[in-house]
Amino acid sequence: MTKTNITKPQWRHLKYVIPFLCIGILCIFSTIFISNADKRSDFKRLNTETYNSVFFSMYDVGNYKEEDFTTYRGLQTIIAGNVITSLPGLSSYLEQAFHSGNELNTVYIGFDPYLTYTKSFKKDSIWKESLQKYLFQHIANHPEITFEILLPYPSLDTW
Repeated sequence: MTKTNITKPQWRHLKYVIPFLCIGILCIFSTIFISNADKRSDFKRLNTETYNSVFFSMYDVGNYKEEDFTTYRGLQTIIAGNVITSLPGLSSYLEQAFHSGNELNTVYIGFDPYLTYTKSFKKDSIWKESLQKYLFQHIANHPEITFEILLPYPSLDTW
């Protein structure tokens, strides 16, 4: 009777993979937690502070300051610190502001058309339906409020 050598699977590579998987999972969860913490902070401000204008954006608004809106436009404005990455997210911010008890005069929306179009799988029908449901419906329901759409500047890559 001959003896056959059956080799065991090589698990030594697994000890290198597991730390990378753990780090990746930790990064994902921390990103989600930080984003939700920013959103909670924004919603808390919307519910507790007095204002007559809001600025919600789909891109970084680090160059905009609330004091500038007061100085140049005469508006007490809250600028959301969280970058909103979807039309449903934008809609939830709008609903929060509308139900806060503050009388809004102006809503500034930092709108990224490319982001919303790609989130709609680059399908015109889905994009139009999302715009209608999550943005245009709010505009139609609040004709007393001025909505200003601020588009992002093109990147240097386009030049």
